[in-house]
Amino acid sequence: MLPPITDLPKLLEICIDRLSDAIVITEAETIDKPGPKIIWANKVFYERNGYTPEEIIGQSPRILQGPKTDRATLDKVRAALEAWQSIRVEILNYCKDSSVYWNEFELVPIANEKGWYTHWVSVQRDITERKKIEHQLHQLAFYDTLTNLPNRRLLSDRLNQSICASKRSGLYGAVMFLDLDNFKSINDNYGHKAGDLLLVEVASRLTNCVREVDTVARFGGDEFVILLCGLRQDKKDSKILASTIAEKIRAALAKSYSLTLQSEVTVEYCCTVSIGVNLFVNHEVSEDDILKCADIAMYQAKEAGRNLICFYDDLRSQNLTHERVSIMNASEESRPPFPPFTAETAAQKVRAAENAWNLQVPEKIALAYSADSVWRNRAEFLQGRDEITAFLHRKWAREWDYRLIKELWAFHGNRIAVRFAYEWRDANRQWFRSFGNENWEFNAQGLMQKRHASINDLAISENERLFHWEFKTPRPDDYASLSDLNL
Repeated sequence: MLPPITDLPKLLEICIDRLSDAIVITEAETIDKPGPKIIWANKVFYERNGYTPEEIIGQSPRILQGPKTDRATLDKVRAALEAWQSIRVEILNYCKDSSVYWNEFELVPIANEKGWYTHWVSVQRDITERKKIEHQLHQLAFYDTLTNLPNRRLLSDRLNQSICASKRSGLYGAVMFLDLDNFKSINDNYGHKAGDLLLVEVASRLTNCVREVDTVARFGGDEFVILLCGLRQDKKDSKILASTIAEKIRAALAKSYSLTLQSEVTVEYCCTVSIGVNLFVNHEVSEDDILKCADIAMYQAKEAGRNLICFYDDLRSQNLTHERVSIMNASEESRPPFPPFTAETAAQKVRAAENAWNLQVPEKIALAYSADSVWRNRAEFLQGRDEITAFLHRKWAREWDYRLIKELWAFHGNRIAVRFAYEWRDANRQWFRSFGNENWEFNAQGLMQKRHASINDLAISENERLFHWEFKTPRPDDYASLSDLNL
């Protein structure tokens, strides 16, 4: 048998004082103000909070609470006290000098031999450093490191919430897609540090232009997205409000920027923005489609001269009119040149197809194919113009900023073999270069009756892009071919 310990209380006190956790013992009651009184605390508690025993004994643990202590967490603690239940929580505590730290504590009721609860014991751990790391990880996951704006992931979550809220309330929301005009010039002339300073200032101005309920996100590069929530139930009124905010943003970003590159070097720079706006309410379409429509409107603003605001609804009406006119003017009976092909006419056929696909008007593209045209595109099989048109709409709803180059590979009689590559990005700003080969067969009227295409996608960085001409326009005549680009 081990010999008895003659001074166990003293040994326990020494051990407890060597712990890294604070320990506090209070009376069991009262729960209401002023609260259970502290009757004992270990050395770590006093060192951590800056109090002396004379200042703490007889006080309530509420002495550690302050204005930023979470009320909901305190309510949970109170509920546990009233039910005589153990509880573990994380809470913001205040030291004597008003500095704050995160405290993880476990509160346990202690009963005597008769089963009556007589005391509470609290074991407390400083988790401030852990909280800092959690905050840093959260920032990296959901916020842009340069501007501290929400990133695409957080934007996606908030847009999804806004869509759901719109369905419940019937209030319109709006997505604004913003792209800085000629941003590349500041990097070329003054370096990337100047570009970064400009983006930070743009982020600040955007935040000051919107309401607290709205979201300003950096989408990537020099692109920003603004989510406006809870506009109006009437579409016209919602458009007026969104237009007012967009104009406020356009004017704010057009003001001159003073960018301090070094202690004695300041650059005065002017920059404008093109804005595309898409209204939504009670939407069944995906968040990607909502963003895509705003993106399309933004590109129209750029094509119309930059430093402009374009609404997708207006653009859609214009496009539908344009497409109907184009389709009426297009001949459905023939499409020269006709087979059998020569090297010259085969090359003309290839370039005409490339131009049409870069313009991205599915209804017009479909007229270059026979009414019963048969396709195999990757693993998808299509027949007829309606299926071709629907396929192209799906394709360009998923493949953003699409640019295509085709090149004649071989020809014989009424058949042409083509190789091609196109660059595009998805809704998450990941760029791809897709490589493929096509076999075409034409009828006597020059309409394509068969198309078989095999395609492989390669993920690339934005810096690796090679196709840079204006969006939704044909490749310029003097632009490099696939062979020139070694593709």
